[in-house]
Amino acid sequence: MRGMLLLAGISIAAPVFAIPTSVTPFEIALPGTSAAAEPGLAGVVVNDTLVPFSVASATAPVSGTVQVRTVRGADGKLSFYWKINNAAASKGQVSALHISGFPKAVYDANWRKDGLGSVAPTKVQGGLSSDFKSWLYGFAFGAPIKPGESSRFFFLRSNAVAAVPSTARISGGGGVSADFAVLAPAG
Repeated sequence: MRGMLLLAGISIAAPVFAIPTSVTPFEIALPGTSAAAEPGLAGVVVNDTLVPFSVASATAPVSGTVQVRTVRGADGKLSFYWKINNAAASKGQVSALHISGFPKAVYDANWRKDGLGSVAPTKVQGGLSSDFKSWLYGFAFGAPIKPGESSRFFFLRSNAVAAVPSTARISGGGGVSADFAVLAPAG
C-alpha cells in the first residue's frame, strides 16, 4: 500500500510538442520543444541564409541579422525557422518578428530548446494581414533580445512541399525595420 502511494506521487514530465495554430486570429504561449521530443523536427536544411536588418531610431537603433532557415522533414514537408541575432553595437532590444505572406492554414509553432541562442519567444500571434489575402504571424519575446544576444530557433511547420519569397519585419528600439526577405509556404 505504501509503495502505491509513493508511485501515485511520482510525476513524469510529458514531452512538449509543437503547438497547432488556428485559422482565426489567435495568441498562443510557446513552451519550447526539441528534436528528442519530436523527431519529426529533424530533416535536411534546404535553405540557410543570414539576412541583415536595421531599425532606425534616434535613441535606440537596432541592427543585426536574422538566420532564415528552411528544413525539409522526412515526410517531405517544410518547416520555416528563424533565429534573431541582435548586434553587440545595437542600442536597443528586439521584441518581435512579424512574418507576412503565409497562406491561411494551420501550422505547428514553437521554439527549439536544443541548438544555439539564449532568448526564446514567449508567444506566437496570428491574424489576417492588411492585404486581406495572407496571414500575418508574430513571434513575441517577453524578455527582449538585448544587444549581443540571440534568440533560440523558432519555427512554423507546414504541410507545404515548396517555398516562395515572402517578407518579415523586426520590432525593437521603438520602431520597426524595413521589410526583409524570408521564405513562406507555397500556397
